[in-house]
Amino acid sequence: MEARPTFDRRDVTVITQNALCDSYYANYIRTQYDPRFRPKTWTSFEKWLGRDTAYPEKAVTCVSNDELVGCWSEYQNQPDVVERVETGGPPMRPGSNDVFVINGIVAQKIFEKNKKDHTFYIEQSVRSTGCTPICCQRD
Repeated sequence: MEARPTFDRRDVTVITQNALCDSYYANYIRTQYDPRFRPKTWTSFEKWLGRDTAYPEKAVTCVSNDELVGCWSEYQNQPDVVERVETGGPPMRPGSNDVFVINGIVAQKIFEKNKKDHTFYIEQSVRSTGCTPICCQRD
């Protein structure tokens, strides 16, 4: 495939729902899409790579680290999780879809923060409660 110097898809935002609750991935999407979290200075090498201009034209408001922690708390306060923990079970069951529930909570927060400015298209590997079509429509 040959390089096309005029190819520019900064109008497209790609976020994977499968990693939204991971703090490393959340930090990555914050620095890529949300200007509040982007670096303010660049090395000459980063400028040469184009990192100072490789950001989307239309920002996406992401969840902050505190909001991400809040999403985990929201999950842990769900009645079925509280009941499971009170009976000696783990909050996150290995091999279950529990992590996708948290990812859905984070996705819903991102969609709600951005639905007036963005249309979201979702490809789901696992149905997630926060990713229902109704929360992805613009106002």
